[in-house]
Amino acid sequence: MGWQLEGVVSHEGYVVAYVNRDWVPAPVKGCPIVGGWPVVVVPSRAGGFPLRELGSRVEDGESRIEGLTLVAAGCDCGWRSTRVQLAQAMAWSPARMERVEAVEAALHAAWVEHVEQGSAQRLAVDMALERGTGGERR
Repeated sequence: MGWQLEGVVSHEGYVVAYVNRDWVPAPVKGCPIVGGWPVVVVPSRAGGFPLRELGSRVEDGESRIEGLTLVAAGCDCGWRSTRVQLAQAMAWSPARMERVEAVEAALHAAWVEHVEQGSAQRLAVDMALERGTGGERR
C-alpha cells in the first residue's frame, strides 16, 4: 500500500524506480537469495536513457533488484515527479521498495503537493461552473 491522504480516494502515491528501457533482470545460477527472491544488480549504465519504470515488465517481478539510483514520486492517476538521483543505491523487491527515509520524505512531500494542487484546481473549476450556470452543474 502506498501513500494516502484522508478523504482523497482518487490518488495513491508511491516511489517509482527507473532503469534502462532495454534492461531485463536475469538472475544467474547460484546468485544470492534475499527474502525468497534471487538478487539481480542493475548495471551501472542501467540508469541511461531511454528509461522505463521498474515493475513494468513481468520479469521485474521475479527478482530482488539492487543498485537502483534513479527514483521519483508516482501517483496512480499517472502523475510523476521530477526524477531524483540517489547518492546511495537502494533495492526493490516485487511489491516492496527498500526505504530511504530522507528521499522518501521529499518524494512524499512532492506527491502531497500534487494532490493538493489538483484539489485546489478542481475547486476553482467547480466554483466557475456554479457561477456560470446559476448554481447548477452541466
